[in-house]
Amino acid sequence: YGLGLHFDKFAEIELIGHSGGYPGFVSQTRHWLGTDYVISFFINANDSASLSATRSIVSILDFTAKHLS
Repeated sequence: YGLGLHFDKFAEIELIGHSGGYPGFVSQTRHWLGTDYVISFFINANDSASLSATRSIVSILDFTAKHLS
């Protein structure tokens, strides 16, 4: 077992976090740097769709913050 952090940058948004899993389960946690947002997913699946889901949620939050504030 090892603890590692993932650094992810897309659309000028920086995320840091960790993922894991067990057969049949995938987890993903990301902190959106520069904000108070932390997004976690726990999915019953064998694939890593959780990173795509995390990016989608961050994109929605980013759009909302820019256009509704």
